[in-house]
Amino acid sequence: MMREKISAQVSRPMGIRRWRKGRGFSIKEIHEAGLTFHKARMLDLPIDKRRGTLHASNVQLLRSHCVVIPLTEIKGIGNEIALELKEVGVTSVQDLIYCDVDVLSTKIRSSAGMLKKWQLAARIIVENL
Repeated sequence: MMREKISAQVSRPMGIRRWRKGRGFSIKEIHEAGLTFHKARMLDLPIDKRRGTLHASNVQLLRSHCVVIPLTEIKGIGNEIALELKEVGVTSVQDLIYCDVDVLSTKIRSSAGMLKKWQLAARIIVENL
């Protein structure tokens, strides 16, 4: 089961304030939700660089959609390994999905094979949200 795509709601620029589906979330909304542009891209969120508005409903939607899952949810990753991963910049299950396991295996005490297993487990967790 894949996560459903979300879309930003925008109001028409003139006249009566009616809401419609927008092309994407503004940079301001992404930052307000606690995400970076890069993370939003990795999460495959629609981004509209031209929009400059910030709507609270869109920020709330982003926050509820992008729940951060701790690394310890993956079988085999305890507090010690999670701390090692955090020291090299992998702070959540979503980060683990998009990291390069060959590079990461040189920075921590786990093999590339084990990291690939954890990466697969992370994908399964995120897909089943």
